[in-house]
Amino acid sequence: MRNAGLPTSLVAMAILHATAGTSFAGNVMSRYILPHSENPSPEDLPHRPIEIAEAGFDLDGNGVNDPFVFAATARIDGWLHVFTVTVGASTCRVNGSYIYGTCSVVDLDTSDAYLEIAVPEMGPSGDFATHFLWFDGAEVRTAGTVPGSRPDIDGTGVVHSYARGNVLQTWFFPADYRLTPARTLEFVERDLYPMGTPVTLKRALTVLADREDGPSLFTAEPGDRALLVQTDDRDWCQIAMYDGRIGWFRCRCAIGSARGAEVFAGYPVGKWSGTVAVTLLQDVPLYSWETGMGTAFAIARAGDKGVLNSYRHESWLELVTTTGIVGLFRRCENGYLGGFRSDEVFEGMCYAD
Repeated sequence: MRNAGLPTSLVAMAILHATAGTSFAGNVMSRYILPHSENPSPEDLPHRPIEIAEAGFDLDGNGVNDPFVFAATARIDGWLHVFTVTVGASTCRVNGSYIYGTCSVVDLDTSDAYLEIAVPEMGPSGDFATHFLWFDGAEVRTAGTVPGSRPDIDGTGVVHSYARGNVLQTWFFPADYRLTPARTLEFVERDLYPMGTPVTLKRALTVLADREDGPSLFTAEPGDRALLVQTDDRDWCQIAMYDGRIGWFRCRCAIGSARGAEVFAGYPVGKWSGTVAVTLLQDVPLYSWETGMGTAFAIARAGDKGVLNSYRHESWLELVTTTGIVGLFRRCENGYLGGFRSDEVFEGMCYAD
């Protein structure tokens, strides 16, 4: 991994804040130039122009540090929606939405000569995203934008984050974005994507044996409980009934002539992946917006039973225990919670949770 070197920063209207591996997940050093909140609301974001001058990084790998200026400006609504990155005589202007007013120098691919500048934003309606820019030695260029304000950067040329699904409901799945030879980030397509949504049938559904039209394997009846397991996010979705039957149905645009919500009850109203009944296998600290997210207000104990609810934030899930405690805990990243797999913390999780 490249050494970014010691910064010689002139920071205007800001505080220098350096971290390694905490602002962005992964093993690549990420130096934040402004503090970055994981749980912002629009009111937490800066309402005035931000300008940061940084001189401590060799962006193009020629052995000479490249001073750059990150600047964000406010629109009429008072929040930051436009930012620029200037290196020498080159300026790149990017339109964003609810920009944090922070930037970070990261290394997407340790095998090439370049470092990248990452700019996170809250986005409209909490659609978090991160913009990536790079300097080719003459011009500042955009590499692309990926969902999530805390993507996993491991230096392999692949950014690990998530994507929004296109079929049936509002849902999200883990996704990778690969740096191409042209140094732009492209979505890595896969055959199937995990969905993991518990549902109850509202009307009869014909289920097929495979992802091709053919004879019916069985018919799911109104009132049957099931799990939407996975989908190609285009034409087909796999459904697993609670009695063990499993098969596929077409889901392009609609299910037959019906919308997904007319066929299934139980869609989550917020982020992936819905409501799951669980039993705790370990103690879990719980947090609350009212009491502050820095200190746990309660501990859900091993053996407690409850329900996990998706929460409208990329970093938190809600736990409601049968004893009446309602609290938040940090969403599992890449299937892990506090160093443990999610199925080591909760009994009752399906494999896609």
